[in-house]
Amino acid sequence: MILKGYYDGSGNEEDRFLSLAGFVASIEVWERFERCWLETLQAAPHPCPHFHTYDAHQRIKVFDGWTQQEVRSLLHSLLNNCVFPATIEPLADIYSAPFFGVYCSIDKEEFERACVEIPSLRAKGRAAVCAEFITDTALKRLPQKGGLQLYFDSNEKFKGKIETEWNKAKKKPAGKRGPLEMISQITSADMKTTPGIQAADILAWHVNRWQTNNDDWGANMLAVFCAGRGVRFDCEKLKRWYGYNK
Repeated sequence: MILKGYYDGSGNEEDRFLSLAGFVASIEVWERFERCWLETLQAAPHPCPHFHTYDAHQRIKVFDGWTQQEVRSLLHSLLNNCVFPATIEPLADIYSAPFFGVYCSIDKEEFERACVEIPSLRAKGRAAVCAEFITDTALKRLPQKGGLQLYFDSNEKFKGKIETEWNKAKKKPAGKRGPLEMISQITSADMKTTPGIQAADILAWHVNRWQTNNDDWGANMLAVFCAGRGVRFDCEKLKRWYGYNK
């Protein structure tokens, strides 16, 4: 069994919140999802080559001339036509399960508090913490004999963080590489041609909007998209995650 995870980030290091989000599923689920996604984009009132959340909400680039209602209608169609069927489709076992959504957000002020008590966190950085959390979640979806492929949006800083740890693990003798040995590929994908990254972008954008603005609509979208696992790391949660018991 091979699982593929697609991920995108929102926010920058100088922002209060930094978020990473995405979905993991089997190759078979992704193939059906991708066909549905592209068909839904083409069936929109204005046939659309791809969906990018910021551009859509700002109604710029491929969304220039769209109304707010048209944007929301397309977003809802992507949910109703593609995401919902993927999450409820009955399959042979839980590992080929539908979409499994995950997000991780870190409050900068809380991260700084945690760094006082866990100095090694500062060198690691918030992006690495997010990357470790989503990777851990994806690995826990794998059956005993399986492989995981991770795809990140182009130039995504999170990719380099988990890739560094993966490369370190590969240098160790077989049997001592830990769970990262289950990862067969970490690479970048072009958002404009990759429905999985577009879906991750929608989730990441709404998660960060919800965290930053306490936006009700963003929170509702979060609930719709991510029924899997999510965390907003504060100081105490970071300490528990890294087993700091001082």
